[in-house]
Amino acid sequence: MNLEVFDIIIFITGAALGLIIGLILKKGNLNATKKTTNGTHIPSEAVQFEVERKQTEIDDFFTEANEKLIVAEKAVLELKRQLSTGTNALATSKVASESLNSPETGSTETEEKTPEEPPKDYSIDASGTLSEDFGLQSKTK
Repeated sequence: MNLEVFDIIIFITGAALGLIIGLILKKGNLNATKKTTNGTHIPSEAVQFEVERKQTEIDDFFTEANEKLIVAEKAVLELKRQLSTGTNALATSKVASESLNSPETGSTETEEKTPEEPPKDYSIDASGTLSEDFGLQSKTK
């Protein structure tokens, strides 16, 4: 026999053995995954149904979360608008200075032109309560 023919026969035999061993291992893995801890058989339809149910729950969760985020964003946007219009209204409102000087309040022109005076110390002693030394003497008995 020719060496090339011998190589082809060995290659085909190896491929066939590899295919058979792969199928056996795959069948063993499928049987192991279909059994639960107590040894009962779980049909593949039940597994597929469970996966679809979980996927539906996940989709519902993300849909609800997205809707709540949209509602929260709208509330924040409305709050920003309200704050903006409120601050604009407060910033543009002017207090009339004439209303402060009206005779109804009782202020006169002489009182407004008199500058503020510092507080007076009406003590009889040389060092009154406004003195820097007031209250700093130690009491020794």
